[in-house]
Amino acid sequence: MLGLAVLGMIPVLGIAATSAAFTDSALIELGTGVSGSAIGHPGRFDLAVLDDAGLPQDAAEDAQAVRLSVTGSPVLSQDDPVVMVVSILNRPGSPDGDVVIELYDPDPVAGDPFGSLRFDLYLAGSTVPAIAGASADEVNRAGIVLEGLASGETRTVRLEATIEQPPAVPGSGTRIGLRGVGETR
Repeated sequence: MLGLAVLGMIPVLGIAATSAAFTDSALIELGTGVSGSAIGHPGRFDLAVLDDAGLPQDAAEDAQAVRLSVTGSPVLSQDDPVVMVVSILNRPGSPDGDVVIELYDPDPVAGDPFGSLRFDLYLAGSTVPAIAGASADEVNRAGIVLEGLASGETRTVRLEATIEQPPAVPGSGTRIGLRGVGETR
């Protein structure tokens, strides 16, 4: 198993059998960008995320998060989505596997508008969403999977987020966590 996560800081204005048992994790934080630490487990499903410079990054814990930038405006609204593109790499030499995509709130605090976010997820460059207008819980229940991620292959997850209703505190912000949980084939 491998956990891979993505986090995003967004200001809001007004408005398969496994061939082996193991655990790895990587975390990405959407934002300004810091490098993570390499995990490196040869012969095991070893995921990484490409940072803003296109370099593969890992993070074993949340504190080592790799930050990614949003595409376009970072301001949440009800109509114009904030867009994030996450590129997930199955490092060369790793076995093939499937990656389940999950969303979570990495910093749940009072007044955080995360629960009001609605998501559209597009996999591997598709123009048809795997899910649309869904809460994070609905995304997680849907079991969205990047199937058969081959050794050395990179695939994208495009996440578009809107807010269902304006937050109680205009100008507040939230983070979006995207986790990929993988199993070898």
